[in-house]
Amino acid sequence: MAVFIPKGETEYSCNFRLSNRKQVIRKCGTKREAEAKRFEALLRVRLEQELKDAADEARRKAAEPKIAPFLRDFARVPDPNIPGDQGGHFWENYGNAAYENPKTKRFYRCGVGNLLKFAPFDVRLNEIEAMAISGYVGFRKKQPKVKKIGTVYHDLSVLKVILNKAVEWGFISHFPKITIGEQDKIGMAIPMHDEDAYLAASPDDDHRLWVLLQIETAMMPCEAAALRWTDVKLGPDVEAFGGLWEDGVVYDRCEKTQYRARPLAMTPKLAVAMQAQFDRRDPANPYVFPAARSGVDRLSSFQTAHQRIWQRNLLPGVTRFRIYDLRHTALTRANESGAGLMELLEMGGWNSIEMAQRYIKVSAMKRASTAKKMSEHTEKLREAEQRRRVVNESAQAVAAAPTVVKPAATVVDFAAARQKFTAQPSK
Repeated sequence: MAVFIPKGETEYSCNFRLSNRKQVIRKCGTKREAEAKRFEALLRVRLEQELKDAADEARRKAAEPKIAPFLRDFARVPDPNIPGDQGGHFWENYGNAAYENPKTKRFYRCGVGNLLKFAPFDVRLNEIEAMAISGYVGFRKKQPKVKKIGTVYHDLSVLKVILNKAVEWGFISHFPKITIGEQDKIGMAIPMHDEDAYLAASPDDDHRLWVLLQIETAMMPCEAAALRWTDVKLGPDVEAFGGLWEDGVVYDRCEKTQYRARPLAMTPKLAVAMQAQFDRRDPANPYVFPAARSGVDRLSSFQTAHQRIWQRNLLPGVTRFRIYDLRHTALTRANESGAGLMELLEMGGWNSIEMAQRYIKVSAMKRASTAKKMSEHTEKLREAEQRRRVVNESAQAVAAAPTVVKPAATVVDFAAARQKFTAQPSK
């Protein structure tokens, strides 16, 4: 847009002098007053037009769909050999800031690495289909290192987070539904007789206490194996971690989420076993379960012992379960014992009801007990209904019976009769 600039004046000087218009008029006189006003009006028009064009350009860019990046570029893991490398858009804007825990970062690195090994995932984010997700499950199951279906579901959970962030940031509009396994196959509650048989088949006292610690407090296997004596408080009515604990307490320092670090009360059975472990401890080792090499936990040896129990067929007739099912068992038993929702969320270290629904199972014994209570309640209702019917029928029979009018009873005034008797003359 052409702007009129008075002769001999630059645009900068005019702008400066127009900000002090009274001074311009006073110095230049009334002859240039019209030119100054005209220039000010044109300047305002140009500014308004520039603001309008900028707003239209911003709306056009917002309405224009973004080109979906490839999964390998969007979720590229930062290269430690390249200084300042932040990785793909996912890691640069979310992964590096959200996952400060090294274990969680390693989990996401492994998940992204496994996803990129699958050829159908080498596409743009909006081209990932449900058929490819189903094919990934079969692809991972065929690999010799994958012995548990939970490993495949961990990779799919990483993919779900990546696609959710891509939708949030506007790279894609939607993505296929990702089902992380069937709920009934993810976890199970272990029956009491199977638990007793498994504890009897444990190779040593450390393994037995490790299993008992999970099944009584719902700790995760890795956190239970890495437990330190500084996080264990023994003795009756011990005061620690902001509360009074009747049989002792253990503190779970898991940092997976802000809700996971929490104190967990010990049961009397666990307190006895933990006291025995404390009596035979090595004072130089800070771990409750010391390993052969100082300074490391025993998770790997415990997992190996668990696999050998099933490989050697030491538990005939017992349904095979995973170590992580001990946590499911603890939470299921807490629910069946009458624990409230807030107690279950605190015990599991969650902040959502969905996680509680995923972990807590309803055992066959609990369902049978519920059916029995329902039957007893139904019988009570039936008896009450029968009593109510008998009362109603009796009331109706009384109302329908003919009314018998009885003669009125004679009322004798004894005071008047006595007075009359005393008033008669004696003979």
